[in-house]
Amino acid sequence: NQKKINMEDFDGSVRQIVSNLQDPLNRNKDGWLNRGMVVGSVQSGKTMNYAGVVAQALDAGYQFIVVLGGAGKKLRAQTQARIDEGVLGIDTSGKIPGWIGAGKLKMVDEKTGKKVSHRNIVSLTNSFDDGDFSTNSKKVQNYNIDWNENTQPHLFVMKKNVSILNNFLEWIEKTQREDKSKRAELSLLIIDDECDWGSVDTGSFDDPEEVLDEEYNPSAINECITNILDKFKWKSYL
Repeated sequence: NQKKINMEDFDGSVRQIVSNLQDPLNRNKDGWLNRGMVVGSVQSGKTMNYAGVVAQALDAGYQFIVVLGGAGKKLRAQTQARIDEGVLGIDTSGKIPGWIGAGKLKMVDEKTGKKVSHRNIVSLTNSFDDGDFSTNSKKVQNYNIDWNENTQPHLFVMKKNVSILNNFLEWIEKTQREDKSKRAELSLLIIDDECDWGSVDTGSFDDPEEVLDEEYNPSAINECITNILDKFKWKSYL
């Protein structure tokens, strides 16, 4: 059965990637940063692959997952639509009512064998072209984060744009200022799609030691991603 073999290969590939992420339940007091890269050929199913990684990372306990889906608004919206279907199980644009994709699956608790409800994932981005993360969004303005180990999972699909990433960074900083006792007490996974050109530090320097200089300025998007990672105590970057 070719379809079954393909699904087994897909599941095995996803599990291999997730097994190399840091365990989000390892909440040691010193914190950790886990980094890795997955390489795939053009049109080889990369989006489907990392949708699977997102789903399994949520099951593993990651509380914040950020998917950086390209630099253009249409590509980001397409990525969000794929995440809607493969992970969230709902159409975040609201055009299609009810469950879609993964939402139609009958979820069963492996221990009890009973049907369980779908995980309540917070998504503050949607699949409209202008559905990227915005601090002007009423949904964002009216939403507060509980900074604790029981915080429900959050999923964001954003484009690699300095303004958008700074919106997200400022929002995180604002929520942390409001409750300093819970600062950075969440686990974060950033999945950086198409990182071959959009996120690499392209700052120039002649001396390798210069990279350690406090005045060294990495390229803007790279700096935004680094600053976001710095706001969380336990984080993985893929």
